[in-house]
Amino acid sequence: EFADENFYKYAPVDTPWIYTLFAFTMGIIEFVQLLRADKKIYDLKEKIVYKETESHCRHHHTEEHEGLDDIEFEKNRLNSQNNNDLIKAIEVQKVYPNGFKALSDLTFGVESGQIFCLLGPNGAGKTTAFEIITAAIPKTAGKVFLENKALSREIEAFYRTGICSQSNTLWDHVTVEQHLKIYARLKGLRGAEIDQAIKFLLKALQFEEHAKKGSEKLSGGNKRKLCVALAMIGAPKLLFLDEPS
Repeated sequence: EFADENFYKYAPVDTPWIYTLFAFTMGIIEFVQLLRADKKIYDLKEKIVYKETESHCRHHHTEEHEGLDDIEFEKNRLNSQNNNDLIKAIEVQKVYPNGFKALSDLTFGVESGQIFCLLGPNGAGKTTAFEIITAAIPKTAGKVFLENKALSREIEAFYRTGICSQSNTLWDHVTVEQHLKIYARLKGLRGAEIDQAIKFLLKALQFEEHAKKGSEKLSGGNKRKLCVALAMIGAPKLLFLDEPS
């Protein structure tokens, strides 16, 4: 049987640099393998995540795009009589009373079935744009349409819309299940539809163990999760999420 003393008997203990060289070499090999594995994962992610985006870009990049920058092309596309984007923002501006310009000529359209994200650093105007499009605050200039109807708080599109704002709109002493039931009724669900919708969302969001808890007892992350569930209940046609995680 091989014993520890046999190893030290034959190991070149008088040349410790061999162990250092061996460890260094193995570290380099492992690092290279890690980079190769990471590249494979990145390439796979790129194929899966960006395939739809690339298809969308190819769909819009037609001969009409030639000679126009992206903003001008988008303006022309949105102003076309054949355009049926569910959300349209055209040259939207927001200037506050102190003179601060939060938005300048914001223009974009969102098609049915499309996931659209606003990205930017703090102070870029993402939440301002969100609040204008959801009619929480007025715009200074420009046009906004939901389902081809000019934006106002009275348009029917909001009956088919789910909104999760940046702040938690919850009642402290109302349970998770009660929150969902209230919002389900506001969305027009009745009877068994309410129970089915609540059961589905609790399971889908892994929220079943918190169903009977008051919202004041939830962690910060679970409060955001509840707000997302409230926005999703009723299967809205339009879903607005502002920093939901």
